[in-house]
Amino acid sequence: MQIGSHSKRGNLALWDRIQRLSGAFCAIAATFLANVDLALASCDSGSRVEEFRFDSRVFKNSRPVRVYVPPGYADRENANRSYPLMFVTDGNMAFRTSIPNIVTVADRAITAGRWPAMIIVGPFNGAGTDKSTHAGRDRAREFLPWPDQGFGPDRWYVPDPPDPIGKLYPQFLLDELSLEVRSRFRVSVAREDTALVGFSYGGVAALYSALARPDQVGLLSVESTPLWMGANRDLLKWIELQSRWPNRLSIGAAARETEDQVVLSEGRKNLTMLADIARSRTTASSVQFLIHEDAKHDTRSWMDRLTQAIEFLFKGSKHMRCQSKSPDPGQIGQLDANVRGE
Repeated sequence: MQIGSHSKRGNLALWDRIQRLSGAFCAIAATFLANVDLALASCDSGSRVEEFRFDSRVFKNSRPVRVYVPPGYADRENANRSYPLMFVTDGNMAFRTSIPNIVTVADRAITAGRWPAMIIVGPFNGAGTDKSTHAGRDRAREFLPWPDQGFGPDRWYVPDPPDPIGKLYPQFLLDELSLEVRSRFRVSVAREDTALVGFSYGGVAALYSALARPDQVGLLSVESTPLWMGANRDLLKWIELQSRWPNRLSIGAAARETEDQVVLSEGRKNLTMLADIARSRTTASSVQFLIHEDAKHDTRSWMDRLTQAIEFLFKGSKHMRCQSKSPDPGQIGQLDANVRGE
């Protein structure tokens, strides 16, 4: 894996300390599979992570965006190939330096043929922008279309922030950022090749964006996502009104999201409702709902179960088998230093 950096600034409040990434030397070449429209590449080039800084007119701020580029992308025989595009709403968390992260997960899944080779884009959340002053509040402000103030009868609390702007997130992600990504990378514009992935509040942003732009997004994964947003459960009511849904939806929950059994039960009930609504709008086989035993509400648990979720979204795709080259252990550390402005 190689890393290219275009940034010297940023906020690293949510990042873990630098650790080594594992990898394997590229050793096998891809073979042609029956009925494959796109040529499958050899794995002469390993995966890499690139970064660019993005100035948003929608949110009026600037943030780093990290991009996973799969093995084989730079190979000559793939020069005219377009790749599926997957947005991960919490780029800070997904591209963390601790293992597992989106890079190690994607390398292994693509190598094993469980995921197709794809471009994975992780914009830093609101906590990682140049205007951030409070990490948790700024993340929630960009992600939530309605405030999180709990639920009745006895789990109400003061929303923070009280006035989120998450209804703008589809415009940020699927209009301005998507155009920038498509200008830089060979990605498919097809709905069935475009996935949104989110965890917790990031799952709210992914869900809202996918349903708000059904012509653009055909694949959706939400993990550990609370759905009781709004004083009158406005998010759930809005979800019920949507008629067109993604082609495939993966919903995941951790068995140990919280020690509060009331919150745990409400969260699971809401996700069950989401699955039932989706199945009524599509087909039962296009919706997966998994409860992961021993999993917690944290980034590591999310990364641990991401392979299964994304495999479901791309079920039926023809996979390229390729092992990625060993990354330089110091490269991600240098990229993080660049983000800190060192």
